[in-house]
Amino acid sequence: KVLVGADGFNSLVRSQLFQTQIKWDMLGVAYQESISLSENIIDDMFDNHNLFYYGREFSPAGYAWIFPHRDHVRVGVGAIASRVVGQNLERYMRRLKKLNGIADKKILKKEGYIVPLSGGLKKLVTNRCLLVGDSAHQVSPLSGAGIHYSMLAGLLAGKILVQSALKNDFSEKALKKYETLWNRMFRFKLKLERFLVDLLLSKRFKIKENRTFNYEQLRVFAEVLVGKKDSKDLLISYVMNKIRKF
Repeated sequence: KVLVGADGFNSLVRSQLFQTQIKWDMLGVAYQESISLSENIIDDMFDNHNLFYYGREFSPAGYAWIFPHRDHVRVGVGAIASRVVGQNLERYMRRLKKLNGIADKKILKKEGYIVPLSGGLKKLVTNRCLLVGDSAHQVSPLSGAGIHYSMLAGLLAGKILVQSALKNDFSEKALKKYETLWNRMFRFKLKLERFLVDLLLSKRFKIKENRTFNYEQLRVFAEVLVGKKDSKDLLISYVMNKIRKF
């Protein structure tokens, strides 16, 4: 038998078998509402586009979003957990809904999430056990997106588990192929994103020309979040800006 730890950010499997502690500043929080709207109104207002909002008027340290669906829209605010202390995310939500003219619309559901943003755990397996998804911190630190990473981790884990079953070998050494594959494919990218998050949250970060980041780099950052560019592009933009200052 094999235990697959897919029990979320506060994983009991991880805490009991891997004894990994979670730091407060490595977590994100999100608040989301599902708002009832007719299909015609959604088409007129959003034209099947996902909307993203950046800046401290929309989130204390993160971003906000509106995702249209057939008969409702999902409106959300996400931020670094350590920056939300003393903040009320509903205040940002009200501002976003008012801006888009949906402040008085019916709320179908309210949801809250905690998201691991460490950039991933290095150790993912032990004897007869492996971690996938939020329990393994397989989430983008920049965007908080984790569904596609969880699906890919599940595919990799399933492949290795089938191989282990055929050999009747579920030792840590046998399962480590999953850990090696995952780290080879994604660890550098996610750790780079974590570095960029720390840089963006540092005291040196300024949204002004000729400072640590400028408006061009913020544009690249936005394109990284929506998938048009890679996190490496943001790092390159930052480095080139520093070189130009010499």
